[in-house]
Amino acid sequence: MIHSCFRKALAALLFVGSAFVANAQSNVNVYLKTGGVEKIKVENTGMIFFESNVMKVLTDNVSVTPYAFTLPSIQKVTFDDASYAPRVLGEGEVVLYPSIASNEVFIANAPATLKQVQVVDMAGKVVLTAPYQAGEAVEVGSLAAGIYVLKADGLTFKFQKK
Repeated sequence: MIHSCFRKALAALLFVGSAFVANAQSNVNVYLKTGGVEKIKVENTGMIFFESNVMKVLTDNVSVTPYAFTLPSIQKVTFDDASYAPRVLGEGEVVLYPSIASNEVFIANAPATLKQVQVVDMAGKVVLTAPYQAGEAVEVGSLAAGIYVLKADGLTFKFQKK
């Protein structure tokens, strides 16, 4: 019961991109039922999202490994400075992150039917076709620096490869 209420309250709560706010940041404080507190500095390009029973915190759009907390382990979540204007993701909204990637990108809230992705360069050429498994990274490290479009089951995301 409490987990579904918590999930709805936070439901993909925070996705702050540079297009929305400049130089915003906040510490996200995750209070654990064990008594510990994880203080995570989230930059303006960071994100909090949910995958199944796990809350993930991506500190910025360069980091590739988000902090992960199972919902049953969380007592509460607070923000030191919530004066910025976060973008609230709708329930079930699918998001690609990070938007500027070095080696891999992730798809948050990917549909269960998603089994394959394609990456297309700006000339429209398919440069990568890869199998997809929920929660796993899409490896883009072999791509040249540039702007790409990831396509998957009718979804389209733009990202930059550093």
